[in-house]
Order: sequence, then structure tokens, then C-alpha cells
Amino acid sequence: MKLMQGLIRSSSELIVKEALALGADLVGGVDPAGLDGDMERSLQMMFDIATAADKGIDLHLHDGGEPGLATLRRFAELTMESGLQHRTAVSHAYCLGEQTESDVQPTLDMLKHAGVTLVSSVPIDRPMPRGSQVLNTGVNFMLGSDNIRDAWSPFGNGDMLQRASRMAERENWVSDDRLLGTYAWVSNGKLTPSIGDPADFMLVRALNAQHAIASVPARAAVFKKGKRIR
Repeated sequence: MKLMQGLIRSSSELIVKEALALGADLVGGVDPAGLDGDMERSLQMMFDIATAADKGIDLHLHDGGEPGLATLRRFAELTMESGLQHRTAVSHAYCLGEQTESDVQPTLDMLKHAGVTLVSSVPIDRPMPRGSQVLNTGVNFMLGSDNIRDAWSPFGNGDMLQRASRMAERENWVSDDRLLGTYAWVSNGKLTPSIGDPADFMLVRALNAQHAIASVPARAAVFKKGKRIR
């Protein structure tokens, strides 16, 4: 069994390095404790590969309870040790929503200090990091759609406006300030483009960004690099 695990790890390492050589932007990982069965070795491999290639890291963490929190704390430590502050992210991190605010606060403080970004798909079937607590701690937080109708889940659709609306509703963020803050988590936060910005934008029928978050209107037009694609 140990020989087989070692061969799988070696093969995975080669595949990741090959992908980076072909232009991949980040080193990925998933559940170092629950799936790989060796949190320390799995995380060390991720960071070794990332630092050697001068890339960031995106760890998808589904592990709950103390194993999940321990993984986050070690991830934050390795981020600091590797000099990758503000270049690493953890997606999902369900464990941060499973325990009390006081229990997870020390872990959030470590993530903030290390410049680790948290990314959530705003699930409706399990706990997730508490938006208000993350916001108050100052941890960089973003929203993502995750799966796009794949074998893992058929419910992703890539609609970030919808995810932002779900987040605001889940957290009961109904004020203009909080709705506008949620908009920043699915965009670059700018409502007015500047000269030189990428011409990636969409047009919707809404009074303002807050209204768009609350109502999730149909896209009237979508542009990518200045060309209308929808």
C-alpha cells in the first residue's frame, strides 16, 4: 500500500510540474489529510512545487472539524515560510463554519496574517466561513461558482451575480453598503472602468450595483476583450 501511495504521489507531482511548464497559473491541492492521508507531506509537496515554479497555490479543502482547521493553520504557516503571502488561497474551508466563532477566530487570524485568500461557492447544503466574521477579521474573501455541471455537482452555472446575491441573502446583508461590498467579491470592485482596463464587462437592467445583486437580472449583453459574446 505504501509503495502504491508513493507511486501515485510521484506521478501526481510530475503531472503538476508538466502542467506548470505548459502555462498553468497555480498549483492545486485537495484535502491533504482526508484524501491524501498525510497532511504534512501533501502540503510540503504543494509548496515545494509552487516555490520552485514561482507560482501561487489554490487548495480545495473539504475536511471538517479539527483536521480541517489544522490544515488551515499549517497552510498559513507554510505560506509565510515560503514567502507566498497574498499568493495562496483556500477554497471551501467548510470547517470554518462548523464550529463556534471563538473556536475558529485564531485560525482566521493566522490566515489574515499570512495573506491567505478564502474562496467560497456559497453552498446551501453545508456550513461555510461566516461572511461577517471573515469581513471583520480582514481576511481577503472571494466568491466562486465551483463546478459547471460536472460529475462532482450538476448545479454550477458560472453566474457570479447569482452567487453574490446568494451570499448577501444568506448573511442577511440588506443595506446598500453591504450589498455593494458583496459586489466587490465577484468583480474587481470598480463600477466605472478606467483607460487601460480589460474590456470585460456585462450590461444589465438595474438601477445600480446593489439593485443588480438583489435582483440578479438577465444579462442584456456580455463583452470579452471588447467583443460581444452574448
